This record gives sequence, structure tokens and C-alpha cells, in this order.
Amino acid sequence: MSYRSFLRLLLSLIAATHLEAQFNSIVPSAPVKDFRFPQFGENGYTQWVLRGKEGIYDSAKQIRVEEMLLRLYTGDERMAVEMTLNSPSATLRLDANQAESDQSIQIVGGNFHITGKGWTWDGKLKEIVILADTRVEFKESIVESMTGMNPLSVDQPSTDIRSQRLRLRTTEEAYHFNFEGDVVVQSANMYLTAGTLRAQAATPSGATQHQDIKAPSEVGVDSLRKIHAREAVSLMHSGRTVRANRAEFDPREGLAHFEGEAVVEVEGAYLTGASIRSKQGVMELSGSDEFGRAKMRIKQVGGLGIQGASSMGEVTSVHADHIRMEQVTDHHHFAFTGSVDVQSGPLQLKSDSMTVTSRHAVDVGSDDARSMQVGAVQQLIAKGDVQIDRNGQRATSDEAFFYPQTGRAKLFGNPIINRQEVQLRGAQMELLEGEAIVRGGPEEDQLVEVTLPTLPNLGYPSVAVDPQQPTERLAANEQRPTLVRSESLRMSEAGDLTIFKFDKSVAVSATNLEASCQRMDVFTENNNANAGDASLMDQFEVRRIEAFDTVRIEQEGRLATANAATIVPALGRLTLEGDAVVVDDSGRVSGHRVTVSQGQRRAIVEAGEGQRARVTLPELADPSN
Repeated sequence: MSYRSFLRLLLSLIAATHLEAQFNSIVPSAPVKDFRFPQFGENGYTQWVLRGKEGIYDSAKQIRVEEMLLRLYTGDERMAVEMTLNSPSATLRLDANQAESDQSIQIVGGNFHITGKGWTWDGKLKEIVILADTRVEFKESIVESMTGMNPLSVDQPSTDIRSQRLRLRTTEEAYHFNFEGDVVVQSANMYLTAGTLRAQAATPSGATQHQDIKAPSEVGVDSLRKIHAREAVSLMHSGRTVRANRAEFDPREGLAHFEGEAVVEVEGAYLTGASIRSKQGVMELSGSDEFGRAKMRIKQVGGLGIQGASSMGEVTSVHADHIRMEQVTDHHHFAFTGSVDVQSGPLQLKSDSMTVTSRHAVDVGSDDARSMQVGAVQQLIAKGDVQIDRNGQRATSDEAFFYPQTGRAKLFGNPIINRQEVQLRGAQMELLEGEAIVRGGPEEDQLVEVTLPTLPNLGYPSVAVDPQQPTERLAANEQRPTLVRSESLRMSEAGDLTIFKFDKSVAVSATNLEASCQRMDVFTENNNANAGDASLMDQFEVRRIEAFDTVRIEQEGRLATANAATIVPALGRLTLEGDAVVVDDSGRVSGHRVTVSQGQRRAIVEAGEGQRARVTLPELADPSN
């Protein structure tokens, strides 16, 4: 034993002998005034020091103390004060190194201040149990470390933990707090509740043994370590509520992990998952085989459909394997990965991944000026095998960008829209309410392609033969879908009418017809209002086609050119206008306007101003031959 240790042991024996002499000099139950009694360990270091305004000696094993002040030390070379206990009265059992009381207690440690009622202390186990009305105050805010978000402006940051019961055990490495029964944690604008909570705090590293008890406002701070919450855990902060069966926090890392039916609630959004991981303000939800996939429900997202705001429901539901939620300045960002499924009213969307950006809505009437709501969705981006279905329309692409507040969407990467017999394909598409703009390019593989319903056989007999001959219909050729290609397209809807406006390098391939021009308008009508589902394909019809600028139409050995042309499939009628010319093996007709009808051996040729109608027949054979 070192000289220093021997000296401490000697002093402890002298002090103990002196105190025992005081108690032995009086009769049992007689009080001793203003005493001080130290306890030393076998290593010679102070374990604790007891002070009291009055001590009552019951036996050699028990002392009753009034206005007790018990200072507990680390009991090693640090000679640091672990905590100080202050109670109106207590009973000490010297042989067991224990104390207890049904009175109130105050405990001050290097990084906390505790109050409660009814308590026990075990010096051998270095454990204190408070039986009721427990409150622990830390002079620091743990909002940022537990939520990753800065707290509101606080003059005196603190963390307040309350519970029915507390068990505090001290080891060389840490204080171990075990809160039980209606646990409530409040720190600035963060509020947490749970059935039980366990936490660790760093032990002091160098307080002197002469350190006096401090007021709560003077308590020093050491960062909390691990925090474990169980049983109906709920954390509320800045308008956000997180709930789960259990949660673990690492304040030093700013990490939180929630498990068991985890839920995040923000004004305007509701998210669920098997678990939630939160670090520095970023929350990640994951599904599991047992729980299912992660889910989000969001309200009032605005227009989000193939063509317009009317396609959205009031609530949009999103399922994914993982959901990542981040709050940045005045926006929320949601990232969905792993086979994303969206359901909103009549709209269904699938993709490999998706991101949603929404602008916060601030409740100016709230006490928390930064209490945020998800608010209106500003942008939604879906990527990877995007599939969109709405009311019989289906769109696919590699990427889709939605802007719900303006009812606008853009599709990139081989976008295709299918609606009954109609198919649209292009390099990119912009979808508006009741309108779609499809863009391609001048190259062959960049052109917009639209497949329309099949046109009837628009073949015509010779227009230059004798009109007095009987009418003779042509045999029907094999019908095929109508394919229109151009550099750009604008499609609009008005009731049952859908209008396709093609622009630049327009080319048409249809039954018995090949055509080209610079502009073309195709009018289609959906007559399925009273039809069953089985007849939907048959009810979508091409009503009229209007072509403009350098029109060229080829049919069964016939070539027609004009400045404009109109085709009415139901009537089998073709009208050419503006330097109209029709040429076939039987001859040539020209005029301002030429109208021919299917199966008829006549054409109506009209002259224009300053122009005569002409019919040119093939040369007659030489009668001498």
C-alpha cells in the first residue's frame, strides 16, 4: 500500500472512530447535531460523505438523519463527485451501505439534476431508485442530436425527463438511467413519450471532493449517449410526429432508429413502414416481409395524370420498398425506391424509383413559427420502366416529370401513350389538361408516330372514264391501321372529340393510301358512351382528315396533289383544293377543287378564279393500225 493510500485509510479510521465516539457517548435515539461522516473503500479512496443537521443513533447498524446531504464519490484516483443527494430525512443502514426514505429527494450530478419522492440507495450496487414523481433535468437541448433539426431559439437550453419511477445506476463509464411508467421527454420544441426509457450519460472526469452542491441552472453538461425507448413511443417536433413500438437514439451521432409499426405524420402526409432510420433530419422508411412495403399517403397533390388535374383523387397512396424523407429549408423531399406503385383516384403509376418535392405550408397561427406542413406537391419525378394508367389510357416511358400545380407532365425516353386503337410515340411528350404535345426530330428514327383506327378502302375508279358507264366498286384491299408520322404533334380533347394536329414532314400510311404534307389535322370521335367494354375498340373512329401545304396522295397507281385536301372516311370522299391535280393511267384532271368519291366513275372538277378545269385523256390509238 502506498503512503498516500495508507494516510487516507488512517484518516478514515480516525474520522469513523470520532463519529462512533459521538454516538456512543449518548443514549440510543438521542440526536447528534451537525455531523459529518465519511466512508472510505479498501483502496483508501473516499466512497461517500454523509452530513446531517441531526443524527439519531438507533444501533450500531442504523442511523436516522434529518436534513441529509449525502455526497457520492467515484472511489478511485479521480476523486470526483458523482452526485449529491439531498433529502429532508433518511434512514442509513451502515452495515449494508444502504439508505432509504419516503420523503422527497434532490440529486445533482455533473450533468443532471433529479427530483422525486420516495427513494432507496445501495452503495454496494451504486444504485438509486426513486419511487414516484421523477424528474431529471439536463442543461442542454437534445433536439438537434435526436432529430437532426435545429431547435427554436431557446434562452436556456435544457432537456426535461419525467416518469413515475427511476432507477439510476453508476458505473465507471457512465450513468445508467432507467425510467418507467408514463415517460415524457421535453427539450425545446421536441416532445417524446414512451412507456419506458433507458439512457446513458457520461460520468464526471475531474470534479474535486470539495465540490459543493449546485443549483439546477448551474449544472454542467455532458452529452447523453444511447437512449432506448419502448412501449408506444411517440416523438413530436416541428409539426412532425413519429410513432413506433420501440426506438433507439444515439445523440452523439444524431441517429434515431424506430421499429415496429413505425409511423411518420406530417400535416398533409402519412407514412408507415416496418422501421424508420433518421439521421441529421433525413428519415428512411423500410418495409419487411412481415409488415409489408413502406407506404405514404399524401393529400391535395393537385393535377397528376396523363392529361390534367381532373385525374387526381383527393388522397394519393404510394407503396415502395424504401421511402426517404428530407426537410430542406422550405421544402420536403420524398424519394421512393424499389418497385414504386402510386394510386390516386383513377390514376395508377408504376416505376423503379420516384421523387416528390413539396413546398412547406407554414401555420402562422401556431406557437411554433416553424411548424411545417407538407403542403402542395411542386414536382414528381418517376424513373425506370414508368407505366401510367388512367381511364383506359396507358402511357409508358423511361422518365416522367409531373408538375401538379400547373397540371403539366413531361415524358422522356421512348414515351408511348395508348388509348383504345390510338397509339402515340415520340422523343418526348408534354401533357397538359386536355392536351398533349409530342415532339420528335427531323431524322427518320426521331419522327413522332401515331397509330389511328383503320380507315376504309378509299380506292377510286378512274376519274377520266366515261361517267355514263355503270358504277363499279373496287374490291376491298386488306385493311391496316393508319400510321401518321411527323416532327411534332399537338393532341387536344373536347368532349368526345379528339383532334390530332401534325406539323412538319407529315407522312400517312393507311389502307390503300400513302400521303404526305407539311400539316395535317385528324378529327376522331369516341362514340362509346352507351357501349359496353367489349365494343370500346370499335367505337373510336376517324371522322375527318385535313391536310395542308404540298399535299401528295398516292392510291393504286393514282397520284393526287394539291395545296390542301380533306378526307371524310365515312362518306368515302376525297376533296383536293388549290392547284388540285389527279393523275392515273386513264388520264389527268386538274382544277381549283377536285372531289372524288369511292366507287364512283366520276369526279367533280371546279375551276377557280382565273383558272379553268381540265381533263386530259390518253392519246387515241392510230385507227390505221
